[in-house]
Amino acid sequence: MAKTSDSQSRPLETITEHSDESSAAPNAATPQHNNASPQVASPAGFTTDPPSWTTTPDPSFGVKRERNRRSSLYLHPTQGEEAPIQWYCSSYELSSFEKNAVTKEDSHDRLLREVANSNEDLQLSLDAFANQYESSSEPLQGDPMAAAIDHKFELIRYTALKAVEAHDEAVAVLDAEQQHHAKVVADMTNKLEMAEKENATLLNSVKDLLAKVAELRAQTTTMAGSNPFPTVEKRPFTLESPYSSNSPTIVDITVPKAYRTQIQAAPIKYFEGSTDVETVYTFLKALDHHIRLLPNAFMVLNNKLEKMELRGADIARINDTYRATLDLLGVKDLSTIDESHQYFQMYMRKIKDPHILSTLTLSSLSNNGLNLEDLLRYTARLMVIKSTTPSAKNPSSSQTRDVAPSTNRNQSKGGRANTKKPHKASVHNIEEGSEEESEEAVAAVSSKPATTNRAASGSNNYNPRRCFFCDDTGHMQSDCAAKKALLEQLKAGKA
Repeated sequence: MAKTSDSQSRPLETITEHSDESSAAPNAATPQHNNASPQVASPAGFTTDPPSWTTTPDPSFGVKRERNRRSSLYLHPTQGEEAPIQWYCSSYELSSFEKNAVTKEDSHDRLLREVANSNEDLQLSLDAFANQYESSSEPLQGDPMAAAIDHKFELIRYTALKAVEAHDEAVAVLDAEQQHHAKVVADMTNKLEMAEKENATLLNSVKDLLAKVAELRAQTTTMAGSNPFPTVEKRPFTLESPYSSNSPTIVDITVPKAYRTQIQAAPIKYFEGSTDVETVYTFLKALDHHIRLLPNAFMVLNNKLEKMELRGADIARINDTYRATLDLLGVKDLSTIDESHQYFQMYMRKIKDPHILSTLTLSSLSNNGLNLEDLLRYTARLMVIKSTTPSAKNPSSSQTRDVAPSTNRNQSKGGRANTKKPHKASVHNIEEGSEEESEEAVAAVSSKPATTNRAASGSNNYNPRRCFFCDDTGHMQSDCAAKKALLEQLKAGKA
């Protein structure tokens, strides 16, 4: 802000300090010295009425005010000056730091902070800049308050320009979004109109077809409700494709020999289109019963598997039933069921023969485990081999040796004689080769003589000593050849 002595401009009237209250009162009555506030003009230094914007009584009513501050716009002339000096605004160059601090994102908030909430706050901001300007090391160029006013105007103008740019960008974005939404709405409206036209066309086509169908029914239907089309009878040799079929006229329903006995014992009961009312009723009742069991089919089938018992004569039928039941449970490939599966363990619990169990255990150790398919096949073979092996005969009278009753002690033993223990059949490992199934070497049953010497004293009810590894009574565990062979395979890393 600069000063000039132009006579055309109207100078600001200076305000002199008065200590006397009577001399200060006339000056306070002039309107150009009043503050911009809703208070009523009053004598200088006193308040007469409370502010009009509040209902709370003003505690400073009737109390003398101290004038601690005067506006910086007033000029205090020196004694040597005859006339007041006029001030005017000039340009002020903002620093790059101040310009970079004003961004488009916060330009509106920055503008509100620069103009402040009231004139008093704005005056405090100007005073702070003036004090900083005076304390700077640069030489002063004019009055500090004038520089503060110029700086404030430049900063407000620059912030306002940034706010206008941010507003223009926001308006441009909103216009682009509005145009995009208008275009989308127009496209959707066109598609909706086309879909409505297509629906109307389809509805008209359906109505036309229904009308044609009703017309044809009215023309072809008789009073009795039957179609009067004549039936055309053709001989079999005159039939052409697709009426003729290349399927064989004779169906082979011969039952295999392996299942003929089982089917004859428990015939299959199916409904074959009988006209007997009782037969039809029985079939429907049985069908209804099975339909009610369908939600609990899993539990029923599991109970069926648990209740199965392995018998040597019916081992093939039992295995087929086991497979069919697993098929109903969703298990198609039995080779995927390993030894840890519940169905594998369930089948193993049904095997009661210790010789077969030991043979299966050895086979599992030598073949890196078994699956359910191998278990069913091996068990069937072992049971068939055991059932076809002739049982040992009872010892003849020539093999016994009578002991003469020489003393009363020998007589009390009831004439016990040393008898020879009959031969027992034991089941061993099955070794399956890598070639075809016919080349499998099954060494399942071997007849070994039992121990012939038995102690003369004691009871005959105790079990004979057996090998704990292969469960054979012919030797002990320390002399077991199968154990030694397994240990050699384990040491060689082949097992």
